[in-house]
Amino acid sequence: MIPIIDFRSKNCVEEMRNAYTNCGFAVFTHVYDEWLSEFSDWKLLMDEFFSLPLDVKQKYAYSGVK
Repeated sequence: MIPIIDFRSKNCVEEMRNAYTNCGFAVFTHVYDEWLSEFSDWKLLMDEFFSLPLDVKQKYAYSGVK
């Protein structure tokens, strides 16, 4: 299940860390304009990662996700 994170939450930083550590993805609600540039940066990084060869990506596999 992909986590849904509300940026108004006092725990959003911890929730983001948990989401990216355990799942690798998250959906964000109540995103403010000042965060949009950071989302653009994250998207570029995700695009770069997913364009890597499969054998490179498999080195980062996480088997604990159910």
